[in-house]
This record gives sequence, structure tokens and C-alpha cells, in this order.
Amino acid sequence: MWCCPKSVSTRLSPPRTRGGSGYSPILLRFGMLLDDEATTLPRIYQKTVDRLLGREALDEKAHAELVHAARDFAATTYWVERSRRFALPRTNEAENTTALQLLSDGLLISADRRTRHREIPDHARFLHDSLQSYLTARWVAEQERWDCFARAAGDPVFSSSRTDQASKCVSELLHMCATVFEPKWRVEETLARDLLAWSETYATVLSIADVERGVDAALRDAVVASVEISAATHLVQTVYAIRKLDDEACRMAALTSVYGAIASRLWQDGKFASSEERRVA
Repeated sequence: MWCCPKSVSTRLSPPRTRGGSGYSPILLRFGMLLDDEATTLPRIYQKTVDRLLGREALDEKAHAELVHAARDFAATTYWVERSRRFALPRTNEAENTTALQLLSDGLLISADRRTRHREIPDHARFLHDSLQSYLTARWVAEQERWDCFARAAGDPVFSSSRTDQASKCVSELLHMCATVFEPKWRVEETLARDLLAWSETYATVLSIADVERGVDAALRDAVVASVEISAATHLVQTVYAIRKLDDEACRMAALTSVYGAIASRLWQDGKFASSEERRVA
């Protein structure tokens, strides 16, 4: 059975693969294994990556280069290839070098079903899916891809991977992107602008049920759907109601929930999948 090198197990023992319960236990375990306080999701994940990649043993420049390579590799395998499990060796020499290093450090693990005894597996995956999502979101943010949210929310490959840290309508990748992108006011503006634009462009496609699917029960009292209004009007009223919420975290959670519901609905109908897929790379 292929496993992390012994040196890696002293830095961070591999957690269980995410099951139906989401990754709250993973966050707790990652956080408990860190040496200092890490109370936000980005900090917990970044400190976890730093520890896995042996920050203490590398000079600052070498560590930064390795983290950058890890983000590139995550984006290539997930954002571009849309895969959690990928073949080794990689056809690209630089990617293969990175993959071998990440295997050695324990950020990647074997994904082989029958040949786990091999030192270098035929297939690999990230130690945990959420680490791949986090690093991908970091890469997208570094590229300043402010057009990424619709695909992160709607692409079936991404929307099928969810987190219990957010609404059931929010994909893990959308949640990560909304969390790591800065400034937060621009994230809100981007999500709200897209929703308002979709309310006009796809007014004849959307239903009130589509909007309601992403509306939290607490917000539903403030935005009461009526048979007398259209789905487009209901969506606009919902967005405006969310923007009036005082708490930033509540606004972001509510916006991403409605955004995830509408984006996945439109993607399923093929309304903007083709144009988004042209901007994958």
C-alpha cells in the first residue's frame, strides 16, 4: 500500500476522505493539528498546505515556489481537466515533477484501487478533495478571474461536490472562491450583478421555484413570493433584500445560495455553459 512518507505523518496524519457529512470534521482536524490559531477557512487551509509542504524545512522563496506549483497543479487537474483522480506520470514534464514532489510531501496520495503497493501510483488524488478545491480557488483568484463564479457554481462537475459549510445549493468550489477572493465588497457586487443580469436575460426560463430553492428559510419571510409577480421580479427583490442585510457573512451566505441555485439551473439547461467553457483555461 502506497502511503505518505514517515516524515509527512509527523506533520499531518491523513484525514478520512470526505463522506456524506461534508468536511466539518476535516476542518476541525486540520485546525487542531496547527501550531497557531487559525480561525478562518482560508487560514486553516493555507496553514495546512504550508505544513504539508514542509515550510519549516524550506527557505521562503523555495516554499513560495512549491505552493505556487501546487496551486497550478490543482487548477490543471480540477479547473481545466475537471477531475478529482488523475493519471501518473503526467505528460507534461513540469507537472510530473510537481506531482512527484507533492506525493513525497503527502499533499497527493495514491488513488489506485489494486496497485497501492507501488511506490509511485498509477493514479493519484489530493489528500482531501477540499484541499484541491481550495488551491484551485486560490489559483483562480491569483488570475483575477472575476468571471469564474458562474462556472464554479453551475458546472455539474463542481456543483456535485458540496460542503456542509454552506447552503445545499452552494458548490464547494463556489464557496471556496467566494471565501478567498478579495475584496469582499467586489465579490458581493459580482454575484448580485450576475443575478440581476440573469433575471433579465433568462426571464422566460426561470421559475419562482428556482429562486426559492436558494432562499434560506430566515430570508423567505422578508421576500414573499406571489403568484402575481414573475420569477424575474422575485429574483430581483430577493437580491435587493439580501443586499440590505447588515451582517457581511449573512449577505455572502445568502447571495451564494441563490447564486448557486440559479447558476446550476441555467447550466443544466445549457444557457451559458458553452460561453463559460470557452474561458476554462
